[in-house]
Amino acid sequence: MIEINSLVATSHLSSKPPLDGANSLELSAIRVTIFSRLSRVTLLLGSTRRMYPPTPAEIEEDGGREIASARCLFINARRLQKTLKRSMPSVVEAPTSVGFFHHVPPRHHFTFRALPLIMKVAGLALALLVSMVLARHKTHAHHVLPSVGIQDEAFDGVVALAASARRRPAAHALTGYWHNFQNPAGPTYPLRQISADWDVIVVAFGESLGGGRVGFTVDPATGSETQFIADVAALQQKGKTVVLSLGGQNGAVSLANADETANFVQSVLDLLEKFGFDGIDLDLETGISQGLPIVTNLVYAVKQLKQMVGERFYLSMAPEHPYVQGGAGAYGSIWGAYLPIIDGLRDELTQIHVQYYNNGGFVYTDGRMLQEGTVDALVGGSVMLIEGFQTNYGSGWAFKGLRPDQVSFGVPSGPQAAGRGQVTSEVVTRALSCLSSGVHCDTIQPKQPYPTFRGVMTWSINWDSHDGYVFSKNARHALDSMPSVTSTSPTVAPARARPSTQKATTTRPTTPAPTTPNCGTCANCYFAPTNACFTGWTVEQCASVSSFTWCGAH
Repeated sequence: MIEINSLVATSHLSSKPPLDGANSLELSAIRVTIFSRLSRVTLLLGSTRRMYPPTPAEIEEDGGREIASARCLFINARRLQKTLKRSMPSVVEAPTSVGFFHHVPPRHHFTFRALPLIMKVAGLALALLVSMVLARHKTHAHHVLPSVGIQDEAFDGVVALAASARRRPAAHALTGYWHNFQNPAGPTYPLRQISADWDVIVVAFGESLGGGRVGFTVDPATGSETQFIADVAALQQKGKTVVLSLGGQNGAVSLANADETANFVQSVLDLLEKFGFDGIDLDLETGISQGLPIVTNLVYAVKQLKQMVGERFYLSMAPEHPYVQGGAGAYGSIWGAYLPIIDGLRDELTQIHVQYYNNGGFVYTDGRMLQEGTVDALVGGSVMLIEGFQTNYGSGWAFKGLRPDQVSFGVPSGPQAAGRGQVTSEVVTRALSCLSSGVHCDTIQPKQPYPTFRGVMTWSINWDSHDGYVFSKNARHALDSMPSVTSTSPTVAPARARPSTQKATTTRPTTPAPTTPNCGTCANCYFAPTNACFTGWTVEQCASVSSFTWCGAH
């Protein structure tokens, strides 16, 4: 089946809002969508004229929809010709726009024999022309108005296709924390003013409201809440990922029991829906310790969030290194306390970027101490996460490694961004080169190159702008110099997170006193790293976590 629809798209020529309309283009177009047994592809044919950009309210009202990038236009034009040979010769008419092809009557029928010729001559040539024009001006599709009579479901399907092609997470990502507060770096500023070098923007921070609930209040310096939401959508339209960080130095979150866990899940869902965040970042620097209920309740809660939101749910973690690599030494208390969380959420995890600063050195697998701010610390800590290690000086629980594309390293962006652990651009470049290509290492060499190594995280975007973008420019160059790979992470689409409206169930596993190893008195779901037993779980729930063991009746 073939659909021919009209649409209007506004493309911004710069990241700053134009004042007089001189910086924007209107693309009046015919949208041709081909449905076949094997695929659905979209082609935009049209002409351009200058116009004023859409208002933030219009952008928000439209839900952040957008069209494919200029590159997709050309690719889809070629795919369209191939698809035509397999398509059914049926046509669904729709109104045409006043613009290119304005001479086409509103109810005109194209014959199946004529359509390939139109697509081959006008379609490919014009799509290529539009692609060249848009690429030259570095345009970005910012707003789409569906034509009259087009069902939302069909339109959303096409938009999701374009968005999924565009919003694949960066293979080598530059991740930064953006302050939703004022500090010595200065007052915060609107999200739309963030440098284009960043791939993942982590909004710091959500706030604990008590009882497991979390909230988020927009700092007035960023503008209104409506403008903030529009800025989130605009960044996502540019291919950026925007997530909300929970925790921070002063943001302890409590998940001590079933009710608090249920409150946590529901409040996070509400924030994702309201602000359009792609997911969450767990930066819990206080309240995490071996054996506490939050360790296992957090695993359960995040799995529920992933199930409710879907594959597009983005999850990152930013523990300090004592909570991770610290477990290679004395495994207990805070030392290695994040390892059970990482292990339990390895299937949901997008990336982890351990903070290699503010805590001194840590013990490597060969027993030596690695100091923050060095190539060996960044490489060694990352290798431990990828290749795995055994806790408690080699005699404890063995942590199984993560995929390389799930691992980044975290460093301060400048001299004032942290108390210690500062790095030079040379250290960052050498560490990335060592991990991805096996060259420019110091004394620690990975077992093999990891070309899919994710990238770099820093605290913070605000300190980087305060320091003249020195860190982000150098890190961006280093990341772009890494081996070219295709991201293996799930595609993030559509642009706005739309969690299920399903309320979180109040039935949650409880965490009784630790039992003896090898199940002991546990008659339900057993988690060996913390020696904890979970009651109220089903066989299926327990089996969904690779490191959990079912000790109940089958």
